[in-house]
Amino acid sequence: MIPLTLDSWHRVELDLRERLWTCVKQQFNVDGSHRRYIMSAMGRSWRNYKSILTRKIRALVKSNDVTRKLEALKGLKPRNIKSERQWQRFIKERIFVEFKRTQLSEDASTIHDDALTHVLGKERNRRV
Repeated sequence: MIPLTLDSWHRVELDLRERLWTCVKQQFNVDGSHRRYIMSAMGRSWRNYKSILTRKIRALVKSNDVTRKLEALKGLKPRNIKSERQWQRFIKERIFVEFKRTQLSEDASTIHDDALTHVLGKERNRRV
């Protein structure tokens, strides 16, 4: 339901988020106070699925058997990616060297931020 071609969960349109929330409320007995947690859990699941798919794509691209590679890549295509062109673009993004560098640099900056938080402590909101 959520397009994998988006680069960030924050780019999911508001009307789609509303439809997702409506579906959750229809399936489960939840009230509005749980919305933020549930939506963030959906975002984590969406990113996790993209990550798993990326690892599978990279593993297939490394293999030597071209025929097996093409068939396996077709088998990995999710139902919500409608066109073959979108799927090919998604694959190219995932195996492109710059994508890997971007991911590594983001991971490194996150690790650095976590280390500073660990040493200096969590920022607290103070009264002025």
